[in-house]
Amino acid sequence: PGAVRDDSPDTRPPFRMARPARAPRPRRATLDPALLRRLFWAGAAVLVVVVVAGGLLAVLRPLLARSREIAAVKRHALPERHLEDSETGLVADLPAGWFALRPDNPFVKVPEARLILAQPSLRAFGTVVGTRPRLVDEIDAHLDELIQQRLVRRPESREEARFDVQLGRGRGRMVRTVWRDGSRPMVAAAVAWADGYEMLTLETWAPAEAGAAFSEQVEALCRGLRSSGALEARVGQA
Repeated sequence: PGAVRDDSPDTRPPFRMARPARAPRPRRATLDPALLRRLFWAGAAVLVVVVVAGGLLAVLRPLLARSREIAAVKRHALPERHLEDSETGLVADLPAGWFALRPDNPFVKVPEARLILAQPSLRAFGTVVGTRPRLVDEIDAHLDELIQQRLVRRPESREEARFDVQLGRGRGRMVRTVWRDGSRPMVAAAVAWADGYEMLTLETWAPAEAGAAFSEQVEALCRGLRSSGALEARVGQA
């Protein structure tokens, strides 16, 4: 008899399943160190440019704003540097930096002003007004009255000094005051002089930050102002 085949689990040869072949792992790309260095320095250069540009913009922004302010004032300026007012006999030769503004300018609204002035580099403005006070010879009394009138609008106004100042012809009397426009300190100077029965008064003002340059510019302006003497001559003939 033939041999009997034993197919029991213990006698069958073990069956091994074939494992699927593993896919080869992709090799990690490595950056060239030289390329990394170039990228680093390029990024650093961009950062430096951004920082420098930001700092330059911070410096230039106020300068650009001031340039626009000055240009805005000059757009309303008269072209003349020599001006004469026949009614008051005022003659003005404007020094460098000062401009005469047209009456319709948006910066100073004083309808009775014979001359409206601006020194835009200092943010300074001014007017010349002619009046007929009760006592023409009492210039200090006229300045006292002027200060009292200004106290209505500027109750914190305070006188700092009073002295003579040279005009284009003759001398005037100047009073310096300080006040505040909101939170901003301001400085003002008023100069008065007489011509016949007429009292001419120059009033100027600027932010206190203008400092000594304001005083220098006002004195330079005074040296360019004079009375023609026409009013005084008419008084003498009367």
